[in-house]
Amino acid sequence: MQHGGHITKDLLGPRGVPVGGGGGPAFGTGAEVYGVSWDGSSTPTLTRTDDSVGWTCEAGVDAGVVTNDADSAEIFGEIVDVDDLGDGYAYVRIPKFYIRKTATGAARTWQITKGAQGDGYLPACFWDFTNGVELDYVYVGKYPGDIDGGKLRSVAATYPTINTNIVDFRTAAQANGAGYQQLDIHVADLLQVLMIVEFATLDLQSVMAGYTSGQYNAAHVAVITEAAANLLTIDALDPQAKIPEFKACAVDIQIADVADAQQVPAAELRGRY
Repeated sequence: MQHGGHITKDLLGPRGVPVGGGGGPAFGTGAEVYGVSWDGSSTPTLTRTDDSVGWTCEAGVDAGVVTNDADSAEIFGEIVDVDDLGDGYAYVRIPKFYIRKTATGAARTWQITKGAQGDGYLPACFWDFTNGVELDYVYVGKYPGDIDGGKLRSVAATYPTINTNIVDFRTAAQANGAGYQQLDIHVADLLQVLMIVEFATLDLQSVMAGYTSGQYNAAHVAVITEAAANLLTIDALDPQAKIPEFKACAVDIQIADVADAQQVPAAELRGRY
């Protein structure tokens, strides 16, 4: 069973694209190359390589300001939100790039580039198997997929569809028309490589945990261990300040007499500090 689905557009074939090679230009010729390398230990420290040496890449949350050198780099700086494809869905558009994964014993090096393919490979989601040409982009659903009217969608503020098997998710994605497909291993590969090269870690949940707590449907019962009390009742945030919508209620204020005031207990310190 799957816990949810994602939709992608312009994935036109399930097969892999052959690895490059031969007498053509070397991998990365004509563009920058970004990469990471690590040893074969269980908890390796990744080292940046090529044109990404010296990068600082932090993940921003909400309106937080962070430093991320990848934002202005090739490939990463061209990843944009798109919602004007005419289907009412929200996507993230990822430009075509090539990947090279090399191994020396237990050590590994992963690299990406917009330049020549060389001895790297083109992720299959960038290949049009019908017409035999490379695709400039792939559109990945921005939100966890939900099935509505038999179609897998990427729409904000909807509960993701759960407890549905992979065949039904695939059918619902393809019901949108030609070029639509459920997120597959090839898109998962390019997303994983992009994140590992950007953040230089194999522990990606340490960078962004993902949707680990929250409601999956309208009947979901929140428990106290899931979130702060404010989130148990409402998760709305001010669009600018990003502060929660605190509760309010009407009160009746009256002047107390001296006898009542003397019965009020002394203030106590509360909170976690």
